[in-house]
Amino acid sequence: MRRAQVLALGVALATGGRAASTPSAAAQEVPKGRIVDDVRCEADASQSYALYVPSSYTPEKAWSLLLAFHPRARGRVMVEKYLAPAERYGYIVAGSNTSRNGPWEASGAAVRCMSRDLGRRFAIDAQRLYLTGHSGGARLAMQVALGPANPIAGVIASLVWLAVDNAWLAWSDTSAMMWIALVGLGLILGIGLSWSHFRRRITGQVDVEDDGAL
Repeated sequence: MRRAQVLALGVALATGGRAASTPSAAAQEVPKGRIVDDVRCEADASQSYALYVPSSYTPEKAWSLLLAFHPRARGRVMVEKYLAPAERYGYIVAGSNTSRNGPWEASGAAVRCMSRDLGRRFAIDAQRLYLTGHSGGARLAMQVALGPANPIAGVIASLVWLAVDNAWLAWSDTSAMMWIALVGLGLILGIGLSWSHFRRRITGQVDVEDDGAL
């Protein structure tokens, strides 16, 4: 089975194809405002995920959902990365404890089960489904987003993994990898230095330091 077919997962099932899903009573069992390490899917107890629900969550409105994937199925590690912005901006974050580097069929089953379970538990906005991943989890996130029936609003992933996965780039091409690393480092340093100068100017630090030097 081709990878694209395996990962055409129908993530819309998380919301039943509606603008927002209708949560079940199971949502009341999940604590808000802290990470829950092991939430078992109601339909398949062998599938689980780490979960963070904002302390302000209420089923009266639809919420954004971020699904996260780790190459070694460390759901909590992924959820922790987005803990502060999730609380501040009102995102439900779920990191699979089952999806890992390996057979795509297993990863597909994990995404299907997790997304459906979240749709049953919480009020999810079908227009605000997001994916993220680390390493092999980033590849999974991209493949899910490229699925023909998956209404994904955005992906936070590594472009290098996407290029390798689609045979645009090879790990054995050390010259290309070196240039990518140098360009990436240059962008990081350039953006960092530019922001530093901009921040100093808008806060008046440049004038203060210049006056002191005189």
